[in-house]
Amino acid sequence: MMGFIMLTTSLFSSAPNISLGQQCGYVLHEEKVQIDVELCVYSFTQQPVSIQLWACNQAFEGGVLEGYQIAATQATNYSESCIVSQELNAVWPIASKTYFMVLVLVEDETIISYLNFSQQQSFLLPYLIDVKTQFMGNEVFIDIGQIYNPRAIDNLSGTLSLELWSLSAPYLGDPCEGELLTIQILGILSGQNLWEGYQLTASLPTDAKQLGLMLREWTPKGYVTRDFIALSVPVVEQVELAPVIDPTIEVVVETEAVLEPIVEVKADVVLEEVSEPSPAAKPPKATQSRAKPVKKPSASVKKAPIETTKPLPLNEASVELLCSVKGISQAVARTIVESRPYKTWHEVGQLKGVGGKLLAKLRTVFHI
Repeated sequence: MMGFIMLTTSLFSSAPNISLGQQCGYVLHEEKVQIDVELCVYSFTQQPVSIQLWACNQAFEGGVLEGYQIAATQATNYSESCIVSQELNAVWPIASKTYFMVLVLVEDETIISYLNFSQQQSFLLPYLIDVKTQFMGNEVFIDIGQIYNPRAIDNLSGTLSLELWSLSAPYLGDPCEGELLTIQILGILSGQNLWEGYQLTASLPTDAKQLGLMLREWTPKGYVTRDFIALSVPVVEQVELAPVIDPTIEVVVETEAVLEPIVEVKADVVLEEVSEPSPAAKPPKATQSRAKPVKKPSASVKKAPIETTKPLPLNEASVELLCSVKGISQAVARTIVESRPYKTWHEVGQLKGVGGKLLAKLRTVFHI
């Protein structure tokens, strides 16, 4: 999917050799668009031009064209006026809103002629309603209030899925740049119907700053994004906490005993033989006193076991090891082994039998 991009108009002082006529139109059908465009050729030019259909947030009046490129023809040389009628592969803009449709004639990345369609266009794509997020530590919990399919009653969606990504760059369309955190396959939703009460839970990488929640639909071109919501990870300020003193622990304070000052007294020396005093008569030595803790009854505290298990490499895990994980059958384990190697968890989530819950469990036991 092409993202929101821009083109600029020309600043030529003279009129171009070719321009769009007034007889122009388009028809949307599934993943294609049929265009019928009148081209007015005034003189032959060697510079090829491309016809492009755009969806924009406002009508185009010159300057910079901002929006989504829906479809484009190959650059071609036209020698005379004609009607160009082609069916082109289309890329729809995401989100549920209406757009101004603009037809442009582009020569070497420069717009030389344009036409605004009077009627705005809505793209009937499944979308998300009432999404709420909650962060707790390194975990994120997402509640999706509703998923709605605005198409006609008899128009079934392709298989829908929810994906949560940790983005390494702003999302401008598929492919997404980042790490797939979790995926949940939802199923097929009929037109004019909705689902309610879906939840996603994922562990965040330590460097996660921006998340992207995507509603994706299976089409003949594979999964394409139908709706996207950017989620910012809150910044947690580091607060220095005062030490917590456990009242059940007795504090031991070591002090020094106070010694009496020694006073030197001068006296006449008497030469007498003095008998050795008995041990009991010896003066006591100065000692250090230590305040002894008072033992108090307290509840025994057990330390929580330290988790030492590291995730195992999924690309090296055997069938037996995979089957030891609760919820993985032998058939799914063989599918995982036979489809290796994997570069991203998104590839694992595409395997038959690997749903959102099982993928989340695999991520806690293994790594890629």
